[in-house]
Amino acid sequence: MLILISFSRFFFRLLDEWVSHEKRHGKPTLIYGAGIGGQMVVREIETNDRLELSLVGFIDDDPRKKGKQIHGYPVLGSEKQLRTIIEKYKIQEIIISFKDRGVEKKKEVHRLCMRDGLDTAVSQMRLVIEP
Repeated sequence: MLILISFSRFFFRLLDEWVSHEKRHGKPTLIYGAGIGGQMVVREIETNDRLELSLVGFIDDDPRKKGKQIHGYPVLGSEKQLRTIIEKYKIQEIIISFKDRGVEKKKEVHRLCMRDGLDTAVSQMRLVIEP
């Protein structure tokens, strides 16, 4: 009985992740930063259809995160592989999820894209709480 219950929970979770990935239509998007901020961006992309973004995965400078899955999306590499990842997955937007040094990282990634002739928009996540 325990095995059947565990299998059914696993099956429904797998089905839910598959459906949420398949229903996404929009610009192929990459999140830079696989920490807490990046996870917040995932939730916003998944729940806000007005953004019209389709999340492909993450990049992160921590080599230990490469190949891991975060909320069902892979960490594809680091900034060093950025050009290859953008070309392979036809990325149209990169969202910087850094709390510290986010503005600088956004400018740096934008410069890299311009230098390499990549037509990729670069934006930065901001958390706004208003009374």
